[in-house]
Amino acid sequence: MKISYDYDELIQEIKEDIIEHKVLNYKDYIWIVRADEPVHKSYRPIIDWYYFEDLKSMSLEEQDKLKAVKVQVGVVLIEMIEANDIFKGV
Repeated sequence: MKISYDYDELIQEIKEDIIEHKVLNYKDYIWIVRADEPVHKSYRPIIDWYYFEDLKSMSLEEQDKLKAVKVQVGVVLIEMIEANDIFKGV
């Protein structure tokens, strides 16, 4: 699978949930899923994200397969914005 370095779509989704839908704020936590293999040095890009409620609706087996990690929304946004700046030139 080819992993994109471009986080524009994920950033937009999260910002819409904060600004338009008001279901998230910067201090909330979400679950992120990273690529299994690093794509640049040791960096494993974020490939998807979930609300806590999304994970609760999955079986334990499905949750284990995801290897999701709980991270604060503001931290995730900063990482994706910084990664976009770095990797768009790669």
